[in-house]
Amino acid sequence: MRLLVFRYVGLLSPTSICQELHSFDPFSRLCEDSAASAAGREAFGSVDPLEQVLSELDAAFESALERQESDAADDLALSLKQDSDLFQTIADGSAIAVLIEGESRPVGTIGADHVVVEPGPCLVPLSCALMLKSTTGQAPRLTSITLLEALRARARRGPTVTCAIGDAEVVGRLAMCGRDHVVVARSGEQLIVPLSTMRWIRFSPEDSTDVP
Repeated sequence: MRLLVFRYVGLLSPTSICQELHSFDPFSRLCEDSAASAAGREAFGSVDPLEQVLSELDAAFESALERQESDAADDLALSLKQDSDLFQTIADGSAIAVLIEGESRPVGTIGADHVVVEPGPCLVPLSCALMLKSTTGQAPRLTSITLLEALRARARRGPTVTCAIGDAEVVGRLAMCGRDHVVVARSGEQLIVPLSTMRWIRFSPEDSTDVP
């Protein structure tokens, strides 16, 4: 190989040798390679393909992280709601109505274990009340008075009441209130009504101001 090179060089004149060395200038070759690389990048766009892929992966990760955080917040809010009891659910400042005899009637007061429905007034145990919550309307007032306390306060005057027991309605005078029952007097007899079976008890309108 060296012999062929020397023979080739021997055939050239000194001027030709200088021209050949100049044409093999490494710096000019490096400039040509850089120009070709820049032209290649322009052909594929100004953004590096690898950088574009990494940017897309980063955006996808951020989006997935935001969805995960949002789902976690929703789960926490639902868990807190599901830990509330019936009183906390209806006593949150929303307007409440109760379905009685197929009609929706507004709740004026929420007691410890009952609601007072207007007009009437009608006292409905929470265990028997089918309630509707609304974002419009007036929120009921809250009281710690129990159903038994409200009935005993009224029994002193012996008001006329209508008491719903199952599918039946009994009209009479509220004679007394025991710890777990009321006594309704009518036509010379007394009807004993367990509080656990009473769906609601309604007073006459003139007694409305005395109902807690």
